[in-house]
Amino acid sequence: MHALLGRGAASLRGAARSAGRAAGAAVRPAAPAPQRPSAPQRHYADYASTRAVAEGTYDAAAIESAAPSRVFVDWTVYKTKGAMTVKFIKPTWTPANGQGGGFVVDRQGKLLLEFAASTGERSYGWDQKVSMAMSATELGQIFSDPSQEHSFFHDPNMMDASAKGTVSKSLRWSAAPDGRGYFVNVSTGGSGGGKAGVSVSLSKAEYYVFETLGRYAIPYMLGIDMVFAT
Repeated sequence: MHALLGRGAASLRGAARSAGRAAGAAVRPAAPAPQRPSAPQRHYADYASTRAVAEGTYDAAAIESAAPSRVFVDWTVYKTKGAMTVKFIKPTWTPANGQGGGFVVDRQGKLLLEFAASTGERSYGWDQKVSMAMSATELGQIFSDPSQEHSFFHDPNMMDASAKGTVSKSLRWSAAPDGRGYFVNVSTGGSGGGKAGVSVSLSKAEYYVFETLGRYAIPYMLGIDMVFAT
């Protein structure tokens, strides 16, 4: 009898200890989740990295610890005669003047279009690609009336009087005659010699994706998202 009582008491003590451990585990606070840097911190890290490289004071460890890993995405349309890739360029920021601090947009973002001519079956000459960095307004011109023809002219050396006109790029947007899609034609030229041209067609479905990406990107290209993130 005493043995049975002893075993029963031991069982009760063991159950109590187990219950105590379970209760302790239940109330123990969870470890805080790692915090992703806020949007202002991320943009400041981008700005600091750019400025540090220019000034020769780049501290990779310090800057990378404040900035998340960069992410690169794109979308490509492959056709018989050529291919077009859509990429995104973020705006750059600079400290605002005045005692209030903060940042202002230094250069607006762009939607980068890269074109490559076909060099064979499922092969494209990306080493000879032609790039056009489209502004928010230029995208708006296309999206507001895609059935009309639109032409854009870019001079990469516009701000350099000695090199102005040596390279020129033009993009022409037009609707397909049968109304079932669109054509994007890009060409390069200029007094520096050398010409290249690529033509890519977009189906209605491909245009839908292109416009959706562009409409989504425009506020970010202008930096408007930061107004609501701070």
